[in-house]
Amino acid sequence: VTWWEQGRSYIEYLTRCQHMLQAGAPVSDILVFAGEDAESQAHWGTNTEPLVPEGCDYEFINASALLAASVQEGQIILPNGLRFRLLVLPESTYLTLLVAQKVSELVMAGAVLVGPSPVRTPGLTNYPACDKLLGEIATALWGESATGIVDCTVGRGRVISGKPLAEIMGSLHIKRDFAFKSPDAEAKICYKHRSVSSTDVYFVSNQEDQAATLECTFRVSEKFPELWHADTGFMEKAAIYREADGVVTMPVKLDPGGSAFVVFRSTIASKHAVAVIDRNAAPLTASQSTPAFELTCGDQGLTLNAWTPGNYEIEIANGSRRTIAVESVATRKVLDEGWNVSFPPNRGAPASIQMDTLISLSHRKEAG
Repeated sequence: VTWWEQGRSYIEYLTRCQHMLQAGAPVSDILVFAGEDAESQAHWGTNTEPLVPEGCDYEFINASALLAASVQEGQIILPNGLRFRLLVLPESTYLTLLVAQKVSELVMAGAVLVGPSPVRTPGLTNYPACDKLLGEIATALWGESATGIVDCTVGRGRVISGKPLAEIMGSLHIKRDFAFKSPDAEAKICYKHRSVSSTDVYFVSNQEDQAATLECTFRVSEKFPELWHADTGFMEKAAIYREADGVVTMPVKLDPGGSAFVVFRSTIASKHAVAVIDRNAAPLTASQSTPAFELTCGDQGLTLNAWTPGNYEIEIANGSRRTIAVESVATRKVLDEGWNVSFPPNRGAPASIQMDTLISLSHRKEAG
């Protein structure tokens, strides 16, 4: 393969990403039952995807796996250790008696169930007695009138129907696992959250062909962020972040089509800033499209790199402030002319050529 050596960096990037994304277990709030209709698996990813609120994730589950679920402290637990805050049923009128009995058991034990009441079983086994038993279970969970909006406490759990998931999660005080702000209203940012022992790993990916400067919020507390860059293998402590109300907010800069891992593993806070302000201009936030500074955190403490002169005030997490005066910055020089390009010998090309500007060699007249 002619590009094998040149592709080394890309393969290393994929390797690092796959190592991180296969470690531990996914973190999702919503467990979606795939259903028992004949087409229950035919349209995954299209019209059967639940309308999950932005910044929340979900997993599908089939009947056999659901039968092995249990409830602990109001959360649905699978044998592999995955935990979910609520169980969502598909928009279907069918449910087998066995699954309905399991769903009832989970609700009685403290699970939150979201979805419509089933009307009939999908088969003829023990018909019509099976439909009668299903109706009794549905009445016990959804009530006598299972149409419209239902929100009732059943056993130690709760049954909700007819409300958007975003509203339901708000009523349950479930915060978004990930959120971001960007000056670009069309910004497309995807994320994945995995738990590796006591470490939380977020993969944040820019889906656009332009750079993104974001202010990201992660549902993590009492842990402090690091940025791991899969394209280079470089790992650094986050220099600017703040924690409040059970979430951590911090700036994240992504290249066009770029990504980063935000890793929360340390419970000992390093010296960091919560804000940097240019006193000669407006406050500099992570949402600024062309930031005039970069603050990094190393073994020697915080380092400010500024591309615009001014007085920069750094607010440290302990409440102290420090002002740094940047009187001048280096002038950028554009290298756009006078190129001398050399070639390996015995390849049919001249030893070297002069180029006024860098252009594709296919546009040159030299042989080779």
